[in-house]
Amino acid sequence: MGRKPKYHSPEERLAASRAQKAQYAGSVRGRMKRKDSNAVAYMRSHGRRAAYNASPAIYAANRRLKSLPPALIALAATALPTSDIFYDALQGCTVLDESELIPWDYEPPYAMAEPPDIPDEALHTEKLVDILHGRRCRQERERRIDRINFLEQRVGQTSGVVKQREIRG
Repeated sequence: MGRKPKYHSPEERLAASRAQKAQYAGSVRGRMKRKDSNAVAYMRSHGRRAAYNASPAIYAANRRLKSLPPALIALAATALPTSDIFYDALQGCTVLDESELIPWDYEPPYAMAEPPDIPDEALHTEKLVDILHGRRCRQERERRIDRINFLEQRVGQTSGVVKQREIRG
């Protein structure tokens, strides 16, 4: 014995295949896939850029990135601070007292009075931003290391290349 056949004739199989294709083409996922495919085909035949002609995946990724708000792209492109205090916070230096930074770990609004508009306050705010960026980068690195350790325990030994890539970001 074997499985009961789904289709009893090649015509039934072909009709079912056509119905499934039509159903997929009408779905949101099918329309988006077709739109990307048509855009890649157009760029290959009409485009003059070598990157678009070489890889459809690059074009599709660039197309998705263009749908992001420009303010978000600009924010993601800003460089991290390069001050010494940032690097101290990134390394987890014991010189910095991080006990007062706990309220900044939560989302705004912060329950604090408006700071006075004086040059010392501006310098303090700039240093606070550098410390928080360094601290959050360090916490992110620690989460990645914990994730790698968890995966090693769960799955088994991972290669050193993957481990270094995960830690660096």
